[in-house]
Amino acid sequence: MKELDKQIREIESEMAKGNMGKKEDSTEEKDTAIDSERPSSTMDQMIQSRISLQHAKSIAQSKRGLEREERTLKSEIKLDASRGVHI
Repeated sequence: MKELDKQIREIESEMAKGNMGKKEDSTEEKDTAIDSERPSSTMDQMIQSRISLQHAKSIAQSKRGLEREERTLKSEIKLDASRGVHI
């Protein structure tokens, strides 16, 4: 029984060491994946900045349109309320 317990502990310690090695490998793979997603040159960074700027402009334009529509609807609600129609 003692011999079997000893073998089981040895196998468990080897498995634990193997799992640690796998975790380290997966961490390294994740790091390289993150690095590969980053722009590699200044040209890539410029392109990404331009795209981000275009998105920001588009969002700002949509926001202005929604604000304009909100103002219009509020004024229509006030006008309807003055006519005696309550929404």
